[in-house]
Amino acid sequence: MENKLKDHYVPLTTTSPIWDHFFTVAPLIIVGTKEGDGYDMAPKHMATPLGPSNYFGFLCTPHHTTYHNVKETKEFSVSFPIPDQVLLASLGASPRIPDMEKSEQIVASLPTVKA
Repeated sequence: MENKLKDHYVPLTTTSPIWDHFFTVAPLIIVGTKEGDGYDMAPKHMATPLGPSNYFGFLCTPHHTTYHNVKETKEFSVSFPIPDQVLLASLGASPRIPDMEKSEQIVASLPTVKA
């Protein structure tokens, strides 16, 4: 029986990301963090609830400020944009102007309504 199962295995190369070998669905989320006197809103697509409890995970490299913000404050928010908001959400990943606060740049790019 064991040999029969081995015959059906397909080896996958690990020279490229395994995720390139098949189709996966990953939601676009916006991770909000506190950054200095402002806020950072970062679009992420590798994210998921971690079981039935109140745990949530997302992929973030230590090269991004989102990683360091969460590490420092131990908190973050998660927003799920609706389909009509995907283009606007992607603006959160646009290049930054060095002399302007990140949250100001993002908010300036989005249509807003004063509360």
